[in-house]
Amino acid sequence: MKSSQRNEWIVTMKIEIHDIKRKKIYSLVKQSDKKIKILDDKWVFLIKINENNKILKYKTCWIIQNFHQQKDVDYNKIYVSVVADSIIWMIFAIAAIKNWHIWQIDFITVFLNELLHDNVYMIQLIRFKKENLICKLNQSLYELKQSSQIWYKTFTKFLQEIDFEKSQWDARFWFDRK
Repeated sequence: MKSSQRNEWIVTMKIEIHDIKRKKIYSLVKQSDKKIKILDDKWVFLIKINENNKILKYKTCWIIQNFHQQKDVDYNKIYVSVVADSIIWMIFAIAAIKNWHIWQIDFITVFLNELLHDNVYMIQLIRFKKENLICKLNQSLYELKQSSQIWYKTFTKFLQEIDFEKSQWDARFWFDRK
């Protein structure tokens, strides 16, 4: 890796690999069938900055190159949950009038939390490669077409367990009546 921030990136890569291994995101298996599609991987590097352009954090993600996935072969549905801007602005306006507190949650490993129900295989991390084995994903990974849907189901279940209610105006907006 050629970067003036090489050391920072290596630290964040080790953190990402540690999280992936701790959560048992994949299992190493032998490739039993030559017809199995093995997806490629890629590292994504992000820098979070504050309003003064000072670096807050370096972040890396090990992702699947999902453009190789085929609908009805590798996945059945995709899902993207996006709250409309008008809903967000309405919430801020009401919160300001009623002097409510608003909290934002920044999830660190958002897609690494739910079991994967499809058979998805990918190559191993090159630096940690064990011969003649491939990764069978046990859980969702970034950029997997199914990841957003799996995350939404997991998060919805959690919100219901803590007694949040879904808005009648926008299904992606949840609130606590307490």
